[in-house]
Amino acid sequence: ESDDKYCVNDGDAPPYMIVDPQAWKHPTLGQCCMAYFQHLFRNCMGDSFNENDDELALTPCTELPELSGKWYVQDYETGGEGYQCVRECHGRAPCAGRAPSLGITLHDTYKTCCETQTWWKQHCESPLLSDKWYVKGYYTQDEDYNCVKECEGPAPCNGPAPPMQADFFESYAECCEMNTWWNEDCSNPPAIGSPRDDLPTCSDTYWETYFSTEPEKGYYPVFRESVARYCVKDEEALVLLVPFSDTWKYKTKAECCYGNFLFVFGECMHGNSIGEFATLPCSMSPALSEKWYVHFSSDFEKECVKECDIGVDSCNGRAALDTELYETFDECCEFHLQGIENSPC
Repeated sequence: ESDDKYCVNDGDAPPYMIVDPQAWKHPTLGQCCMAYFQHLFRNCMGDSFNENDDELALTPCTELPELSGKWYVQDYETGGEGYQCVRECHGRAPCAGRAPSLGITLHDTYKTCCETQTWWKQHCESPLLSDKWYVKGYYTQDEDYNCVKECEGPAPCNGPAPPMQADFFESYAECCEMNTWWNEDCSNPPAIGSPRDDLPTCSDTYWETYFSTEPEKGYYPVFRESVARYCVKDEEALVLLVPFSDTWKYKTKAECCYGNFLFVFGECMHGNSIGEFATLPCSMSPALSEKWYVHFSSDFEKECVKECDIGVDSCNGRAALDTELYETFDECCEFHLQGIENSPC
């Protein structure tokens, strides 16, 4: 604040922002200023005074809607090289930020988008790959330090890049000349090898099946291998998420893995590289209903709680699939807590 800084893009975000990019990172300066500095919007945008040096106190008339997490066709109007199904979310591929037009069709799943609009050029079972080049071995223990492609099929395709991969290149030559020129012939791309048969697939029924098992809650993401890796329940690692620990209080392991480690979903879930290409959900988990249900504690006491993650003390996360939901607390209380000692009804 002392340096008149509002929204910046300096690559020096604090850890609590890094572990929760959807809450803190925005694709444009305008969206960041709108989210956090509406009262100083012009200042944040760097345009706070008019030609007479009078301060402008104008703010946008409407708030930008939240990113939907749904899928749309990039370059839909131009039909350019980027014509492909991408996701309306923040982060690296397949996220591509906000859909460029209010009238563009949004699809609930990658598979629906692909089978409807891009089936002739995309593999409709796998939404994970950017088709760009990156350096293999930079973020892993691989002995080979060479340029590979984030795509399906035979080499030089190498499947999903590691989750911390940041630098991608449009061509092999660009990747090689900037990184591996001492180890590879930059004028000669790697030869095509045999096809892969372990590519990731997604399931439209993943969440229905997963939640039917009543999975444990309380998983949160950790990006430091020295403390833990991927999604854990270790209380000692909570310090890495301060002040946003409560955001993950009711997340299941699959929800945590999907939201933070999509590109190694199987490894996040199963803890080994064999599960790296395991079946994953085609879309984010269903939204919580914000309705009420009765919850039984470990000592068989019961209370009416709300199906939500954060915001009020009565939140208790997702209810089991067969749980009856009520529109209000009073309705839940009347059916389950009426007549008991010290009833809150």
